[in-house]
Amino acid sequence: MGRGSVVFLHEKRGILCMKTKPSIYPLVSGPARSRRFGLSLNLNFGPAGESCLWNCIYCPWHNAKTKPKKASIPKQNWESYLATVTSALKKEPKIETVILGGNSELTLYPDLPNLVSALLKLKKSSKAKWKLIALSNGSGLQDKKIRTSCEKVDQLWLKLDCAEDPLFKKAIRPKSRNAEFKFLLNTIRELKGVRIQTAFWKIPGKEMNQNWSADNLKALLKLYAEIRPLEIHLTTLKRNRSSAGAQPVTFEEMEAFALRTAELGINTEVFP
Repeated sequence: MGRGSVVFLHEKRGILCMKTKPSIYPLVSGPARSRRFGLSLNLNFGPAGESCLWNCIYCPWHNAKTKPKKASIPKQNWESYLATVTSALKKEPKIETVILGGNSELTLYPDLPNLVSALLKLKKSSKAKWKLIALSNGSGLQDKKIRTSCEKVDQLWLKLDCAEDPLFKKAIRPKSRNAEFKFLLNTIRELKGVRIQTAFWKIPGKEMNQNWSADNLKALLKLYAEIRPLEIHLTTLKRNRSSAGAQPVTFEEMEAFALRTAELGINTEVFP
């Protein structure tokens, strides 16, 4: 088994903005310069933090008074997304990625199969080089049609922050049986060509709720070795956006952990 590569990113990059005028929430935000994915468009499938089956302890929206106990299901039709993306790509031909999800959970969007097919058809017909990226926590992948659609995109990134069920329940706090740890893990094992993104945090005084711990790091390495993702992205929190006293992990700490993942033969990038 070869050694994986490690890439560390320090620099901050500029952000561009494009205004949209949807009736409920911005269907598409951007283009914006993403540290991970270059100049990108983000497709939003609900108000920030609401269309999600997780209630992560560090989430900047988890204490919001408007946050529902159950995830709201996105209702915008897929044609609206396609039209907005098509228009944006014409205005900014240098866009490198079209990202599904980010502030919402794409696998809860019922029209996802139609949307993915239409976006891939648009890419092929225009002979474009941008990549279609899916960012998901995997909670809606029990639906075979949704899962098949996610496997068709250029890159499927799944969150894996906690490697054992007790910590997952305390820190991620799923709001549905389908979003529980055992279902997430089974789903990841069944997927083809998956990539993993792991966000680290600390909570001084409540260390039992943080995932930056020797036990969780050891368990993560074990799961990485089992799952064999194509890539791993290691991130941490932004100080001004975290909640519940959660704090970011230092670059040096993540750097040391990334070297351990590289020893598994998995390419790893660090985004402090």
